[in-house]
Amino acid sequence: QSMQARSKRRRPPSTDNDGDQRETRGGGTALALGSNGGGDVLPQPFFMRGDGTFAVDAALHREARRKAANALAAKLRTNGNIVPEGLIVLRGGVSRNRDDTDHEELFRQESYFHYLFGVKEPDWWGMVEVPSGRSTLFIPRLPAEYAVWMGHIASAESLRSRYCVDAVHFTDELGAEIKSALGRCAKTAKVHVMKGVNSDSGTDLSAVLGVESNLPKDVPRDDATVYEVLAECRVIKSKSELELMRYVSWVSSNAHVATMRQAAPGQKEYQMEATFLYHCYFSGGCRVAAYTSICACGPNSAVLHYGHAGAPNDAAVRKGDMLLLDMGAEYHCYCSDITCSFPADGVFTPEQKLVFEAVATAQRAVISAMGVGVSWSDMHVLMNRTILEELKRGGVLVGDVDAMLVADLGA
Repeated sequence: QSMQARSKRRRPPSTDNDGDQRETRGGGTALALGSNGGGDVLPQPFFMRGDGTFAVDAALHREARRKAANALAAKLRTNGNIVPEGLIVLRGGVSRNRDDTDHEELFRQESYFHYLFGVKEPDWWGMVEVPSGRSTLFIPRLPAEYAVWMGHIASAESLRSRYCVDAVHFTDELGAEIKSALGRCAKTAKVHVMKGVNSDSGTDLSAVLGVESNLPKDVPRDDATVYEVLAECRVIKSKSELELMRYVSWVSSNAHVATMRQAAPGQKEYQMEATFLYHCYFSGGCRVAAYTSICACGPNSAVLHYGHAGAPNDAAVRKGDMLLLDMGAEYHCYCSDITCSFPADGVFTPEQKLVFEAVATAQRAVISAMGVGVSWSDMHVLMNRTILEELKRGGVLVGDVDAMLVADLGA
């Protein structure tokens, strides 16, 4: 089943309305309603790259905001707040230029902000009122000359319709709107802002996207609650999110298959990267990758984050090499992460086959063990044990597998 056929049922009705189609042709984001030219009002996707790509429904982000508001209200009750009211205020990602040049880097939205609002533009702020879920976006007040360089400046009302929120104001009105919203809440209400450390990077979000200088100094705030609440909300995916993730995984899978078919001794690693990125964008509408592609041949595959600027996938593929391709597409800020290993010339040596099948056996064991209540750490141990057992069975290792686990031999 082709990628296009799989996603065809999700395409919106075609329209003859130039106003609606101008938005869709420009970048995939459509207004909430459109016309089919015959007077009927038809629903349009919240985000879509074009024919054959996935149509994201606006309900995805509305559900996320409702979920976040309910979760924070529940957390506040747990913390002893009789009236669980307040505001969630988030800062979106910022636009950046390359060093001291006027080259504007391709923008990718901050993940928490995108989760709640789905906004593709930089330098925005957002507010969600708790427990009602009423949502407001704050946009920069752009100068008239912006239109010369960057195109039409959308009105606040058109952006409100596009992003399906209750109100849109300018960022220079943020302080006044926060005070107005707090005035509708109980006296114990606070402004909840993000502060927390990403366990992978070790970076505190508040240090990257600080909010203090933009908040009114006389409003009560809480930076110890909402980060954990939103992190937990994002862990459990909604039905809409799962469908979107299946699409981006499908795109990545097709791109991996296309890359495997074209890979051969004599190529450069970057040519496999180029093949993958081309298929993700051309066939799937995925403009950016989820992470820097790792296209490693031979001993390079032992380098965990190979492909960085100092080792930019530039080695030549040789006959007999094993290839390790770790690449994933991203669509509407939802990512996939897939690694494939295979011999460059299509034929395993006995040693390669032994290791490959050990990993494949471990993968199947972990998939079989998955289920509600099963911890990630237990599956990790199962994976290690299975690989060690298979390598011992093949004569690569000798000794007691339990002792190998204690010594982290499989890590």
